[in-house]
Amino acid sequence: MKKLILLILVIFSVMLMAQPKLVIWCSEKQVDVLQKLGEEFRAKYGVEVEVQQVDFGSIKPKFLTAAPAGEGADIIVGAHDWVGELVVNGLLEPIPEFADMKYFYDTAINAFSYGGKLYGLP
Repeated sequence: MKKLILLILVIFSVMLMAQPKLVIWCSEKQVDVLQKLGEEFRAKYGVEVEVQQVDFGSIKPKFLTAAPAGEGADIIVGAHDWVGELVVNGLLEPIPEFADMKYFYDTAINAFSYGGKLYGLP
């Protein structure tokens, strides 16, 4: 799991090279592990990672408001059933599939896919 999250951070940092900081919104349950991984990521890649705790019920509406203005998080930790709405609103970028996809159930990958493209990981 640790390698998977680091891979996701690498993918998004490459996509956001012009941005000096990677902002992640997550609920209280993920803060500690993401802060630790963010520190490791900064040490390895030189990209600052800021983990912001947001009430889970507020992540999606807050992102729907902030993202169209180019503000808010670069990565959000949320529910798979948000994917379609966020993609239709142009607020998510697909992520490339990678070799370790075999470790995920197809149903889990399909839950984070829309229009044949992958937008998140379980």
